[in-house]
Amino acid sequence: MQRQRPKSEQAVRVGPDAPNLKLVAQLAARVPGELALRLRRFCQETGQSFNQTVAEALEKYLAKKKR
Repeated sequence: MQRQRPKSEQAVRVGPDAPNLKLVAQLAARVPGELALRLRRFCQETGQSFNQTVAEALEKYLAKKKR
């Protein structure tokens, strides 16, 4: 059984003639220092990567805002 890649690594079909592409964007954001420290602590405590944590948080936030 193949493991499913996280959404951030999933291929996106762009058309019948194009191969599956891995779309990734690099973001830079300024956040308050305390929030950055909370994020760093959270990642250390859970073993979850910084990128995975931020991607999940953005996905949940955007889904909530869409309602």
